[in-house]
Amino acid sequence: MAQAAWALGADGWANNGRLRARFFGSLVAGRDFLPALAYVDAAARAGRPLEQGWECYRAWIRWVWQGQGARGVEQLRKRHEEGGMPGPEESDTSVRSVGGRTLGYWTNHQDQSKYDAYRKAGLPRTSSRRESGVKQRNSRVKGSQKFWGQHGAEAIVPLRADHRSDDQPLEEFFRQRQANATGQRRYRRAG
Repeated sequence: MAQAAWALGADGWANNGRLRARFFGSLVAGRDFLPALAYVDAAARAGRPLEQGWECYRAWIRWVWQGQGARGVEQLRKRHEEGGMPGPEESDTSVRSVGGRTLGYWTNHQDQSKYDAYRKAGLPRTSSRRESGVKQRNSRVKGSQKFWGQHGAEAIVPLRADHRSDDQPLEEFFRQRQANATGQRRYRRAG
């Protein structure tokens, strides 16, 4: 799979949008809501007293959640224009740096942040369920004290799929394996 992704040019985030449009153009591309929370929180609270930052955050995140993210972007743009661009020596945590990053994030991803429409359509708003599944699969395949070569790793995926299937093909696999067992392990020659 890694070779196929590399051949398609999927070697980094810059290509994701192009590949999605080419191969999965009919699918809805949604942005995970959790990074949105973090960006909005950082920009709303940067350089403000706690209570004022909290009120700003509540207003902006409500707009994002209700599909009115453009209102928050406009507020952020005004604030960013007032403060100006960060200088070359400026900290990554300065008000101008945080505001600039957040403005860039929302400008680039506003079309993928239609959380109100996603909710109405019953679509997920976070990737946490998918990430949890990947974590579970990784712990089962790549867990502690499990060492797989390429052949073993590629073999475990269909075995797991067989194990999860309704017709239980693993029973037949192990029956045949026992019948064909010779007591000797076959090793591949290096070369």
